[in-house]
This record gives sequence, C-alpha cells and structure tokens, in this order.
Amino acid sequence: MFKQFPLILGERQIELMTGSGVVPPLITGFNSLLEMAQKETAVVNIDSIEKTADGKLKTKLKVTSLVGHYLPSGVGFRRVFLEFKVLDKDGNLLWASGRTNELGAILDGTTDKVLPSEQPVKFPEAPFQPHYQVITSGDQVQIYQETIKNSAGQLTTSFLRRVNKVKDNRIRPKGFDPAFFAMNPSPFVQELAEIPGQAKFDPHYTDPNLTGSDNIEYLVAMNKEMLDRVDSVSVTLYNQSIPPFYLQQRFRDANRG
Repeated sequence: MFKQFPLILGERQIELMTGSGVVPPLITGFNSLLEMAQKETAVVNIDSIEKTADGKLKTKLKVTSLVGHYLPSGVGFRRVFLEFKVLDKDGNLLWASGRTNELGAILDGTTDKVLPSEQPVKFPEAPFQPHYQVITSGDQVQIYQETIKNSAGQLTTSFLRRVNKVKDNRIRPKGFDPAFFAMNPSPFVQELAEIPGQAKFDPHYTDPNLTGSDNIEYLVAMNKEMLDRVDSVSVTLYNQSIPPFYLQQRFRDANRG
C-alpha cells in the first residue's frame, strides 16, 4: 500500500540523510520481508504420494514451523493456509483445496464459488473450517488460525466481546508442552495449555516431541480416468495478514455508524 500511494501515506521518495543513490528503505524492507517469508517461516514437505487400489490419491504432507512462537502470531484474524492442487501432465487442474480468487477469498475446490465460511456477513451461521488431520473434499481447507465467538455466539474478529475461543490450531513452537503450562499457578499462563477445537486430538499439538510441525493427509477419491491423468501435485503455504472475512466485518461495522 505504501508503494502504491507513497505521497498520500507520507512515505519519503528520497532517503533523508544521503539524498539519493541508495535503495529506498521501503523496498529494502519489502525484500527483507519476502526473504523471511520464503526462508525463515515454515517448510512444507511432501512425504509420500500414492494411488490406492480403491481409486484414491493419497498424499501426506508435513508443515514445519521455523519460528519460535505460534504460526501465525499476533492478532487473531491473521491466518496461514494450505493450497493443495492435483495436476495432469499439461498442468491442468484436476482437484484442489485452498485455492483463492483475486480478493484472496478461499474457493470451493476447482470452482470459482467462494466458500460460505469466507463470508461471515452473508452467511453468519456457516460453520468455520475446523482443524483437519485428513482432508477428503475440495471444500475442506487446512487453515491455521485462532477463531473466537462473541457473547452472542457469533464468530467475530473484533477485539470486543471476545468470549469463547472455538479453534486455535496455530502451529505451536518446537517443544511446546501444554502440560508444563497447565501446572503453572497463574491462570494467564494456564491458558496456554488450552487447545480448543479439533486440534486437541492431534498429537502435534500435545506431544512436545512432535510440536512445531503438523502432518496432514489428502485423500482424494477419483474415477479411474481422472486418476490415470494425475501427473503431479502442488502445495503452497500462504499467509494472510488481512483476510477478506475480516474486511467484510469491518465494512459492516462502519456502515452502522
């Protein structure tokens, strides 16, 4: 945004002390951010791919965090999610989970239909995406995030009326042990031991020998013709600092004024 609108936002075009001849700080910062995101944030490995006898494509992935805190960290509306695509030899899309449109909203499989869980204002009763250990359909997406309900039982991204945490599958740092925090006499520290939602059934969130990573399996049912066309899979881990659903709720709040 600062690169697009530097004058409006007050970003200097010429370095203050030297006048010229140096890379603008904004560009230096941007390049540093890209390097950190690509090399110092997380690693995604495809552990195995196989075509099963009962007509399924089974792919096992491992996401390993490289940071010493929750991934993602900071404000709760940030999220990290996996895009998984199955391709033929010409690069044509056969199956997908976690694709997005030009606005960054997650789509239903190979379609251009935005998932209801991405539209809380339009579909307030739509269920959120839980933590998955196995994904079997294109409308299921592995999203690492904190999800909160307010006092009215509605999902919220506001900092007000935060009452019930219903999901927190942000990847824990390596060696994270919820039992250690549960023994602390401080209730604020004990909160770190709480693992709401389906993540509490995943050993990668409870076993300190496994924390710091997450294993997930994609089990895709296909007919024989489509299974024979499968040539490769593509996996990308994306981060969204300002997801579309957060903006939808802010625009709704602004219109109430």
